[in-house]
Amino acid sequence: MTPEEIKAQVAKAKAEVLAKAQAMAAARAAAASGSTPIAGAPMPAAGVPNMDAIRQRAEALKARMASLSKVPAAGSTAPVPRAAPVPTAPAPADPRARGGLGVDVSSMISRDEAGNLIITAPTGKGAPAFATAKVNQKAEPKKKLEILEVPEDYTDVTKNPYYDPNLGSGMAAPRERRPRPLKMAPKGKFTAIANQIRAEERMEQLRKEIEESGQANIKEEDLQLKDGFQKRDILKEGVEWWDAAFLPNKTYNDIKDGHAKIETEDSLITHYVQHPVPIEPPNERANAAAAAKPRPLMLTTKERKKLRRQRRRELLKEKQDKIRLGLLAPDAPKVKLANMMRVLGQEAVLNPTEIEMRVRQQMAERLQTHLDANAERKLTVEERKTKEQKKKEEDLNNGIHVSVYKINDLSHPQKRFKVDTNAQQYGLTGIVLMHPIFSIVVVEGGGKAIRQYKKLMLRRIDWTDNTRLDGTEVSETTDNKCLLVWEGQLRERQFKQLKFIKARTDAHLKETLARFGVQHYWDLALGFKEDEMLGAEAGL
Repeated sequence: MTPEEIKAQVAKAKAEVLAKAQAMAAARAAAASGSTPIAGAPMPAAGVPNMDAIRQRAEALKARMASLSKVPAAGSTAPVPRAAPVPTAPAPADPRARGGLGVDVSSMISRDEAGNLIITAPTGKGAPAFATAKVNQKAEPKKKLEILEVPEDYTDVTKNPYYDPNLGSGMAAPRERRPRPLKMAPKGKFTAIANQIRAEERMEQLRKEIEESGQANIKEEDLQLKDGFQKRDILKEGVEWWDAAFLPNKTYNDIKDGHAKIETEDSLITHYVQHPVPIEPPNERANAAAAAKPRPLMLTTKERKKLRRQRRRELLKEKQDKIRLGLLAPDAPKVKLANMMRVLGQEAVLNPTEIEMRVRQQMAERLQTHLDANAERKLTVEERKTKEQKKKEEDLNNGIHVSVYKINDLSHPQKRFKVDTNAQQYGLTGIVLMHPIFSIVVVEGGGKAIRQYKKLMLRRIDWTDNTRLDGTEVSETTDNKCLLVWEGQLRERQFKQLKFIKARTDAHLKETLARFGVQHYWDLALGFKEDEMLGAEAGL
């Protein structure tokens, strides 16, 4: 088929479609006007519009519109005249005047006299089938929330990164709220709670009263301190405290008046002579046993070295005699790289590489022998502990020594750690009493351990350093110091271990020391001055 034939067929198809549309438009217009076909009127040819029929229908429509515009007056009952129907041409009966696939052409499409298409908007026919006002509309039923089952992928952490297993799968959807039953409190529940709160308040108030009374006791009664000494009774001017017991009126005029308690029955002075009970000196038995043993001769360093040379010379001479008699095999020559050529001679010249390897092997064997001997003589952990314990016991056999220290402030945790740890390492026992005014440290043990601990307390620890490891200040005390109050010997230990006790009141402190029979240590520390410790510092 040629291109010209294709174009002719396309044009023919377009003409047929246009003719069908025009015929359907004319039929729709005639049906809308309600006209009937005029008898004897010629039928338009298929596909050609009847212009006369169109004009007649237009005139009939105009007359009808004019009659409808004339509205009758109010209250009149005269009927409105209706326009006579205008005969119109009949609609084409051609079955081809339909749309594609047998669908009628829309009534909104028509043509004017010039043949142009006219598309009109649809006109409303009657009221809608539903209510337009909101109040007249029926209320739509509420949709019920349907809770679906939780899928498996939802609870899988690998597939759902937003799932929290701590909440559980039951939290995925809201739960139905259930009414909670009314719970009645048992009788006496809130009364018991109130009584418990009152008891706690009474205990807190009692604790505060005890602390306040303890502070008052420290300030007024037990520790009336001034310049490091305990206050005596207030005496009149010129009267010494040791004479006050003999003066009833606390004045020396009592001697002139004869009122002094010197020769009276209640006087402290009598004709009896007080003989102290003889007490065996501490460690007298140990000293007697040590005196029974012959003491070794003390030699100087030069004399000890001379005796060592003589002893080693005798051993070497004895070994040489045994070798001459054939009792011992002679020792192998001690060859080193320095004397290899001189000792081996011609053999070292012929094969120096082999001789060097042999010499190095001998040197390694001698070193290993030396290391093995040292390892064999080395003590094990248990043997070392036993040796240290034996030395501590020997130190204790020489006597129990005790020392008392006075420290202004012992609140620094690092200082307390050093005091405690070193006492345990030296095998010392005692007590550390921390008081608001000052603290005392009492340690007892062997003489050598007490000397080492004395160096720690008076020399090694910097008591003026109040800085923690993190840089914060423990206290604002800048003149903190440690003083040696007293040191001496005891017959036996008074403590079984080193204890730290925080005493708030003077009575509590004295009671604690009285349990061990050393309450006099507090009196010594109370009246001790720094000037009295110059001899102890010089002894270091």
